[in-house]
Amino acid sequence: MKKSINKKAALSSGLLFAGVLSLNVLAGDIPMSQGQFSQTRFRTSVNLTEGYDDNTQTSNTNRQESGFTGIQVNTFADLGNSRTAFTIGVGAGLTYYYDRPGTKLDKLASLTLNVAHRLNERLTLSLNSYLTYQVEPDFTLLVAQNRVNGQYFYTGDTLSATYQWTRRFQTVTSYQFLGIFYQDSAAKVANDYMSHTFGNQFRFVLTPTTTVIGEYRLGMVEYLYQTQRNSLTNSFLGGLEHSFSPKFTVSMRVGAQVQSQNQGGSATSPYGEGTLSYAYRHYSNITGYLRYGFDYSNVGVGQTDKALRAGLTITHGITPKLSVYLGFFYQHDDYSTAGGSATSGTTNDTFNITTGVRFAVSPRFSLSLGYTRTQLISNSPSQEYDRDVVTLGAAYTF
Repeated sequence: MKKSINKKAALSSGLLFAGVLSLNVLAGDIPMSQGQFSQTRFRTSVNLTEGYDDNTQTSNTNRQESGFTGIQVNTFADLGNSRTAFTIGVGAGLTYYYDRPGTKLDKLASLTLNVAHRLNERLTLSLNSYLTYQVEPDFTLLVAQNRVNGQYFYTGDTLSATYQWTRRFQTVTSYQFLGIFYQDSAAKVANDYMSHTFGNQFRFVLTPTTTVIGEYRLGMVEYLYQTQRNSLTNSFLGGLEHSFSPKFTVSMRVGAQVQSQNQGGSATSPYGEGTLSYAYRHYSNITGYLRYGFDYSNVGVGQTDKALRAGLTITHGITPKLSVYLGFFYQHDDYSTAGGSATSGTTNDTFNITTGVRFAVSPRFSLSLGYTRTQLISNSPSQEYDRDVVTLGAAYTF
């Protein structure tokens, strides 16, 4: 019963990628330990990292390089029962940069909470929440900026109610809250915002492996210091979810969006999103997402951002102890006025590639070596930067 509740919660969460990834990180789910610790209800991991960053401020000029040391502690608990799925993860960490000018210490704190409770045979209530205090950029969140802007607080929370009207037909009514709040005063004034999204899905089981979906979303974005940039977006979507096998599932939505801003008029855009998950062999899996549509604009009043975001992560277990991983993220931002004409033709393309190898010295102790490359390409030269980070890590799980 618990597994079926978890699946419904995941389908209705509305957080495409970040929630799943954050929970795996908090749980210490590194590939070589999945089989050994999969039944553990409580888990704690301690991670120590040494690294080198060749552009600590993500600057276009005057690059500042530095070595760094980081420590992070994560605790995960599965407290569910036959009627209630309940998992919680808590993390905290510090990273010290030896040669970075200004503030040398980055702080991290995070909380992941997933709850799904079956009130009766028809009604299930779910809460999926992720809160973090950290430093940008974090490309898994899908909503933050693509360069360093100092410490910030992010929260993404989804409440949903799933009602099974008949054996084949159900509805999922949801509310999602997103918020980003910066510590730096300049970044705070320009970018602090909250969004509220109300949604309703109509789900029909076409075959045992395929569900067709009609969906409506109403999204409201509120800027805390620049209210003239507030917007209202209506999304009309259709899609499906299909299981090729118990280990290979896909989900997709397509449709249209209409956005109105407090200042700047209205604009329309096609919309699409999709996710996939494939456990293609033991200790090996692929996850991915794709999204195109309106994003929040960090350029100015009366401007919209039509963004394409794509991400793919691959973990491949060579042996039960040795695994390699590859993560790829791409974001294309096309800024225009709300009326649709280009504002100086501003476009940004951001690439982020992460790869590495992990080795389990013992069932509890592992070593890792990683490399991350980030590059922003723009027709506005002042926006461009590139960054390379190399890390050597050790983790102990108990």
